[in-house]
Amino acid sequence: MYRLYNEASMSTKLQSYADDYRNNANAYADSLIMYCDAQGWRPMEYFRQCITRANSRRDYLTALAYTDSAMARLTPQMHDYAIFAFERAIIYREMGNTQSFHQWLLRSAIADVQCGVTDNGSSWMVAMEAYNTGDLDRAYRYINYSVNNANTFNTVTRYQQIAPLALMITRTHEDEQQQFNFRLWAAVIMLIMVIIGIIMAVVVAHRRNTELHILNRKLRTLNSQLEESNMVKEQYICRYLEVYSDMIDRMARMARKTEKDPDAFLRKEMMVFYRDFDRTFLTLYPTFVNDFNALLRPEARITPKQGDILTTELRIFALVRLGIDASAKIAQLLRFAPNTIYNYRAQIRNAALAGKEDFELQVRRIGRNVVVIQPEDAK
Repeated sequence: MYRLYNEASMSTKLQSYADDYRNNANAYADSLIMYCDAQGWRPMEYFRQCITRANSRRDYLTALAYTDSAMARLTPQMHDYAIFAFERAIIYREMGNTQSFHQWLLRSAIADVQCGVTDNGSSWMVAMEAYNTGDLDRAYRYINYSVNNANTFNTVTRYQQIAPLALMITRTHEDEQQQFNFRLWAAVIMLIMVIIGIIMAVVVAHRRNTELHILNRKLRTLNSQLEESNMVKEQYICRYLEVYSDMIDRMARMARKTEKDPDAFLRKEMMVFYRDFDRTFLTLYPTFVNDFNALLRPEARITPKQGDILTTELRIFALVRLGIDASAKIAQLLRFAPNTIYNYRAQIRNAALAGKEDFELQVRRIGRNVVVIQPEDAK
């Protein structure tokens, strides 16, 4: 009768009925205390009624002492253990001891699971605590477990306790799941856009590299043509110098027979030869003087005097640039002794920045530097 009126007081929606049921339940509880005994008949019911009375007086230490006495006779594999662990959790909650409240609530829920009990008073409260601490996944699992047990046990009272919390947790979980799905779809769309961007970049880069390869082939062809043109040009210049030199030789022989001062006549013709050679050479290689000086140490660099175009040293290496390598041939063209040409060359080589071994090879490369765009430059 105590249990009947106690459950009725919690299930009715009419407050006047609830008060009457609760008074009847308290009356039967007093009778239970008289008939039950801690050592004899129904001791667990005796301890429960004692705990209820102590809690109503807010005598929580006495209530804890009764739970200790009851649980000393129980093991975690017994259903009564789950009941008194729950009672103990509620006492700690009223005392404000949150840590002990959570601990004994979990012990009660574990005992219910181990005993296969479907009338759970603790599992749905564990779900509520998980929800309050923000652990929504655990709260969702626990509340579903509790709802399934309530449906199995088929009690209206327990389901009425669980239903509001189950609705709140389920809605929150669904909202979070929708947000997660939205973020997931947004991330997928972003990833697809990034992949499309990468594919477009690869296509553009491939097209760019293809264009650069075509351009490089054209540049190499043009370089070959320019190189061939330079070689032909240099050959014609060398041939021109040889013809000009031979002509001066013949003019010198004639001057010795006809001129009063053949040396003066020869110097005049050589000045014309030097001027024409200098202008022609610098037209073909306008940066020769600066490029040549860049190969020398600063103190050894050569600056033509005012009115001159090239100096003797610059003319010697201008001929070297044209491929005339033999000192004897240079001496013949410039009208110097071979030893003089050799000494000029040795003196300049010794002043080279990078060493004299490759100096004349570097001189021959002046004016031949062609920039070629490589595909890697576009990356």
